[in-house]
Amino acid sequence: MKLRRYGIVTAAVLAALTLGSGVTSYAANAADGSNAKTANTAKQVPATDGNNAKQASESSNGKNSEPKNVSDNKGSDVKQANNTSNAPQTASKPADKPATTPAKPEVKPGFTVVATHNGFMYSDVNLTSKDGSSYKVGDQLQVLKVYKSGNRLRYAIKSQSGVEEFVSAYFSTPVNDSHNMSVYNALRSRAEVKANFIVRATRAGAEHANGDLSGDVNGLFYKGDLLQVIGVNRVNNKFRYFVQTPRGQYYISAYSTKPVAGQANMVAYRAARKPFLGKKAAKKVAKKRVAKKHVRKVAKKRVVKKHAKKVAKKRVVKKHAKKIAKKRVVKKHVRKVAKKRVAKKHVAKRRAPKYYVGLNGRHEVVAKKALIQHATKSFKDRSGKYKKNNLKRGKRLVFNRVVRAGKTYRLHLTNGKYVTASKAFVRLVK
Repeated sequence: MKLRRYGIVTAAVLAALTLGSGVTSYAANAADGSNAKTANTAKQVPATDGNNAKQASESSNGKNSEPKNVSDNKGSDVKQANNTSNAPQTASKPADKPATTPAKPEVKPGFTVVATHNGFMYSDVNLTSKDGSSYKVGDQLQVLKVYKSGNRLRYAIKSQSGVEEFVSAYFSTPVNDSHNMSVYNALRSRAEVKANFIVRATRAGAEHANGDLSGDVNGLFYKGDLLQVIGVNRVNNKFRYFVQTPRGQYYISAYSTKPVAGQANMVAYRAARKPFLGKKAAKKVAKKRVAKKHVRKVAKKRVVKKHAKKVAKKRVVKKHAKKIAKKRVVKKHVRKVAKKRVAKKHVAKRRAPKYYVGLNGRHEVVAKKALIQHATKSFKDRSGKYKKNNLKRGKRLVFNRVVRAGKTYRLHLTNGKYVTASKAFVRLVK
């Protein structure tokens, strides 16, 4: 009985030790993703009361197992324990070395832009508080997200210190790369305002795949072409239209177009551009409209006044024409009377002698006009070429007699020269 009890107790102790001490660990290989199993045949005997772990040795098939190290949880002495299982002992295999695989290129989140101006980084989306850091022209910034502050776009970037900071989206241009541009267009498209209006090209231009018009040219449009606008965006403080063409959807410059006239089209045009103008710009636009209306009213009043002036002027012209006609009639009558008088005088002159005739002896005349005294009574000489023969008006001349020369008469002066005896040139004094 004693032997039987002793055997039962011994078997129970050995079973407890076997169940509590068996541990298996797995190591993950990060290089190739395979798990290597490491069999640990060491049996740990925890000492809950601070006692040292016992060492048990047992032979298996006539061979002693190799000793293993067992550590106590509370710093107890390390002792050796042999495997008590009847299963054949398996030696632990060394872990496989990681296979050398080519490094994959790192894919950064968001898209990359290049700064076109010097600027500062801010800690808030509204760009009101500077954090001291800045960037220069040519620096590459990695954009993580795109935000919209009011009507303006902001880029969220990761600074060198690892903090998320904000910069203005209008002082940079995206790197011209297919993946980068696809991400850029996807994030920026959220900020675009949907539109549906028609514009007419005022000059030839190019169609681009990106909003800043820095990429490759995908097509051309010419002056006079009609373009369907489906989106409006603002890049670097400049308007861009997202248009639908037979070749696809592309960006064009808004400054090469003009909206087609029409009430519905103009309403859609103003509604699409209004979000980008801001309060001040909207006030300016409203002010301009009021000013235009006022200008139109003033112009209308001016036209009315001008018309009234024209009508008044026409009336004045008519009155003046009547006066002129009356004056012409009067003048005509006066001319007739004057003509009659002239005719009478002419008749009287015809009857009166034109020359002084029959005057002999010493007489004196005064020149009524400038005269020339000649050496001959026929006046066929060169006396007029000499200055001494030119007589001025008012000159007193003395003659002895009147001489006939053909059908005219001459006065023979006391100095032997001759002058005309016409009453139109000389006047008899005595």
